[in-house]
Amino acid sequence: LASCLPMLIQFPVIIGLYQSIIRALATNPLGLLQLARSLYPSLNSALLIPLNSKFLWMDLGRPEGIPFPGGFTLSFLPYGFPTLAIIVAVTTYLQTKLTMPPPSTNNPNDQAAAMALRTYNPIYWIAGGKAKEGGYSDCEKYIGHIRHTFLIGDAQEKMAVWLTTKHVPFTLSGTLDKALAAAHDMAQQEKLDNAVILLSPACASFDQFRNFEHRGDIFTELVRKMTA
Repeated sequence: LASCLPMLIQFPVIIGLYQSIIRALATNPLGLLQLARSLYPSLNSALLIPLNSKFLWMDLGRPEGIPFPGGFTLSFLPYGFPTLAIIVAVTTYLQTKLTMPPPSTNNPNDQAAAMALRTYNPIYWIAGGKAKEGGYSDCEKYIGHIRHTFLIGDAQEKMAVWLTTKHVPFTLSGTLDKALAAAHDMAQQEKLDNAVILLSPACASFDQFRNFEHRGDIFTELVRKMTA
């Protein structure tokens, strides 16, 4: 009880302080108007603190909208044409277009392969499959990481032309098992530090495999047999 006595004495003071703060501070125009009436009851506080609900064309007391001419109304737009909402939508769209640069290619396989090529150096790259539209512009950014390319699938001829223009050596392997064997032999012969054999084909898998998961499973099994 003795320890609670100071709190009991302070409690009325705390309540009074709280009441003085909430009465002295106004958090909105209505509270400011009530405060002015409490402090200066003899003055016309409405004239001292004018409350204007108009801003530009908008009535802040109702949903935004410009009335249709001639009294025309629409059931789904009861307050008129939503001008502000249209402005917000257009400016948001423009901001998105300005702040997000478009990808350099429309080929998602190229983008995924570029991320893998960026990670390793040097690379014995196994690439190819069913070609997609969009080219290989993202992979070009990391072309210097490629030690040698082993091409497979339907796209190998097309990719060979592209690699020739970039002065990247390549081998037309045709199938994944032959490409992996050739890449492994070259890596064993050259013995470069930090070298990797990378399967990141930059193409779809449907020419020789059911899907990309099937292609990955076959590659995993080939590696397992090679290292067993």
